[in-house]
Amino acid sequence: MVEQMSSLDLGTSTTRVNSRLPGDAEFQDGLQRDSGATATKVTTCAPGAFFFVRSTLLPVAEANRAKFAAATPFPHLVLDNLLPDDVLDQAAAEFPPANAGGWIRYDHNKARKLAIADERIFGPTCRQLMCQLNSATFIDFLECLTGVEGLIPDPYHLGGGLQQVERDGFLKVHTDVTYHKVSNLDRRVNVLVYLNRDWESSWGGQFELWSEDVSWHKAIDPVFNRMVIFTTHAAKHGHPDPLRCPEGTARRSLALHYYSNGRPDCECASRDDVRHFERPGESFIPRKEPTAPRLSARGWGKEVVPPIVVRLGERLREKRSGSRRSRGPVT
Repeated sequence: MVEQMSSLDLGTSTTRVNSRLPGDAEFQDGLQRDSGATATKVTTCAPGAFFFVRSTLLPVAEANRAKFAAATPFPHLVLDNLLPDDVLDQAAAEFPPANAGGWIRYDHNKARKLAIADERIFGPTCRQLMCQLNSATFIDFLECLTGVEGLIPDPYHLGGGLQQVERDGFLKVHTDVTYHKVSNLDRRVNVLVYLNRDWESSWGGQFELWSEDVSWHKAIDPVFNRMVIFTTHAAKHGHPDPLRCPEGTARRSLALHYYSNGRPDCECASRDDVRHFERPGESFIPRKEPTAPRLSARGWGKEVVPPIVVRLGERLREKRSGSRRSRGPVT
């Protein structure tokens, strides 16, 4: 059973910073205003940069806490248009080509995708965007929304960062690694931001959230300026069917993970790596074509040498063996 997801459409809860230098009249005391939003102090500015506005962002979390907690098959929320369109357009434009260096390439029967975790390869917009998604304001928003306290962002972007899936790419249903392999912290919350303008549902690539018994799921289109937030405990998810997008088109996203020092007793505390799960009717074991049995050298010889020659060789071996036994041991 598949259930299509609805999303919450939001006005941008950010303060924009123009490409002017501090000291301009509009930047006196570092204050910026965004459509009547509460003034926010800004200490730096750069072309195209933005900063979350706490006074407008936190009410979004408060208004959606109950919806997040009650969501099935596990707690999650879909938010549309939370971020500035032009910032995301620029971030998408900064993605390196698939044949460029720096991409980590996954290509096996459970995943076919590209990823970059090294922020030194990020373009300036992607780098600033990821910093804002790891900022104190956004962490406070996540804690308010999810109820998970003490969240810690991941500056290494392990398993996250820039994600790109080309035609025929996929990511089978799985649960994530439960801990951070550098800090040993517990992973608790994931955030995905999609950068795909004019994405068509017929191309596939829907983000799927699966039930515990893998009997039903919800599907979320990876459309432009859509954010998906979910808790990771026992959360089976993926986009398991190969993409059918045109050649030269890719499914692009940003992936961020958030951790805590420990987790509730009700959650499994084991240190698990990624675990994959077969959907109904699916098998990860590739079908093997029948092959002829392997023969030993002697068996192979019997198959290709005429029988009379084989019998002659066996008699010679018997005579030599008998001759060695008759001589007895050498002293």
